[in-house]
Amino acid sequence: MDGFKEQEWNITRTKWPSKQKRPRPGARASLPSARRMAGRKAAPTTATSVDRDAVTVASAAGLPIVSPIDGQIRWSSGECRFMTNTPPPASVPPSVLALRIAGAYRASQTVVTATSLGIFDLIASGMSSSAEIATVLNANVGMTHRLLRALAAFGILRDSGEERFQLTEVGRSLCKDTPNSVRDIVLLMGGDQFTLPFSKLTQCILTGKNGHELLTREEIPFASYEGNPEAAAIFDRAMSAISARTGPALAKAYDFSKSRHLIDIGGGHGQILCSVLKNYSQLRGTLFDLPRLTEGARARIA
Repeated sequence: MDGFKEQEWNITRTKWPSKQKRPRPGARASLPSARRMAGRKAAPTTATSVDRDAVTVASAAGLPIVSPIDGQIRWSSGECRFMTNTPPPASVPPSVLALRIAGAYRASQTVVTATSLGIFDLIASGMSSSAEIATVLNANVGMTHRLLRALAAFGILRDSGEERFQLTEVGRSLCKDTPNSVRDIVLLMGGDQFTLPFSKLTQCILTGKNGHELLTREEIPFASYEGNPEAAAIFDRAMSAISARTGPALAKAYDFSKSRHLIDIGGGHGQILCSVLKNYSQLRGTLFDLPRLTEGARARIA
């Protein structure tokens, strides 16, 4: 991922001098200035950060600096944090790695939130400033800016300064019309249909029941989509996006030359089936799935 270079940077924490002019949000401080302000008596602490271009300074205005070593988003409050080059440690302490894994949901929710709000599509359309995006979304400007800064820290956006942002290749993959977009997969993984069952994981282990059953008393989760068209549409598009990747790989990896009839049970919109049929002209294909899916597959198969 752009920006995730697993480099180590020395983060020096110091109170902002009362007579020193504070930088505007998004401004970058020069390394010599950072060292002068930190002073010789400052006690630096080392934590893994992201690429320096993604996050350089978290000013007293409350901008985030994200540490992927423990998943924490740190907000400055009367402090300024500067990153300077230091040699990386030999290894990441096990306890710190455990904290990073435990806090990983914060990164995923940041991505899911931005995807569901359509932020990546707005930036792709030409918008770049926090204020512009917040206005279109009818959202709080300050919180929108913090969200964009967090996305930059994770390498999904690039902070251009002056509260403006650009898409990285990772961010572009989350746009609706990008070829091989993962937008719908992210929305599915971050939606209630997936996240709420995981909140019951402890009970799943103790009882042997699945999370959906514990939430709804229905053992099979797919039936719930019939009464929720919006969730069903996201699920169907996500499955098609996954199949668009696995279908060509399956057609290449497995030899269907001796087969005559291929039946895809639960094949959704027919992405995988079509990928195989394109490579094997002798094959006859049959798609078996729910009516809402087979209707959508007719145009593709035809």
